[in-house]
Amino acid sequence: MKKTAAEAKKTRVKILNSALNLFTQKGFEKTSLDEISKKAGFTRGAAYTHFKSKEDILQTLLLGLETQDKSIWKKASEKETHGKKILFKYLEMTFQELEEDTFKQKMQKLLFSDPFTKSIQSKLLHLLELDLDDTENFLKTLRKEITINPKDGATLLVATLLGLEVLRIQLPQRLNLLKIRKPLLKYLSDGLFHD
Repeated sequence: MKKTAAEAKKTRVKILNSALNLFTQKGFEKTSLDEISKKAGFTRGAAYTHFKSKEDILQTLLLGLETQDKSIWKKASEKETHGKKILFKYLEMTFQELEEDTFKQKMQKLLFSDPFTKSIQSKLLHLLELDLDDTENFLKTLRKEITINPKDGATLLVATLLGLEVLRIQLPQRLNLLKIRKPLLKYLSDGLFHD
């Protein structure tokens, strides 16, 4: 009996969630497609119906992370025209997501603590380049408001957020986002924008 689109989506989500949990527990290389299928409650064939390989599963997870990041920029820009306020809102939403979003937390743990093959590293670099490009494009729209060229500003913002993400995964006892949130927001927005 053929599954409905809703059932197929549910199966796909279960497989993705199981894969992410196993990848963060055991590592990408040590996790098999059989284990992912079993944890999700499906046969190996069901997993292959939705994904070509575990690399395909990881690619889908990365795409979800990319889509999530783009939606934050979009939400931050809604009903706001002043660049400093948009950036402040974007950073606030990003910090909140770092604290609360378990998907993002698991993805970051996976990305920052699991050694990957060269092909996966290239996909991660591509994702980072997209993040830099999106941030640079946003800053280009604010040329009159910012004190730094958009490319350098994007590098500063992405590197800062990436550093926070690495600290949260590798040295969580050293990072209290609630304590540093306001001073960091002020530092970044004051450093990028004219008064």
